[in-house]
Amino acid sequence: MMFTKTIDFPPIGQLSTQGQRKTWEGEWLLPEFGNQAFDVLIDGEKDAPTLQQQQVLRDFMAHCGEILAWINANLPDMLNEWALPDGVVVNAENLWQNLEPDCITLDNPNNKNSYYGNTGDMLLSLGFMTPWSQDCGVQIYLRNGVIFDGIGSE
Repeated sequence: MMFTKTIDFPPIGQLSTQGQRKTWEGEWLLPEFGNQAFDVLIDGEKDAPTLQQQQVLRDFMAHCGEILAWINANLPDMLNEWALPDGVVVNAENLWQNLEPDCITLDNPNNKNSYYGNTGDMLLSLGFMTPWSQDCGVQIYLRNGVIFDGIGSE
């Protein structure tokens, strides 16, 4: 049986891990993005996520309105460039009817496999599921939680 460790980690709340794992898991409701909580996965350290990671999450929250405005203004056009099912057109009016909060991931710059490969930058990825595919969703990449750095599919 694995030992489960739970900590309080603002601004998310409780995070848990098992045994010697460094992946911390929890849920985070961000009303700006809908009424469903995101699953959260943080590649932290054995005892907790790092203070740097906590700051990235706080910076993300401080800029959430700007990030949301950017998503509303830019993501519909980007999604429409993808191979969507016939008849599906995403626009500012129906964007949030087509995105369901799924997962937020935050990498660890101290890990040699981190997204940016340096000790200063972290990738915060916002993941959303779409009604046209339950196998593949949309990822919005944010460098250090605030700088748009691309979109992808999960």
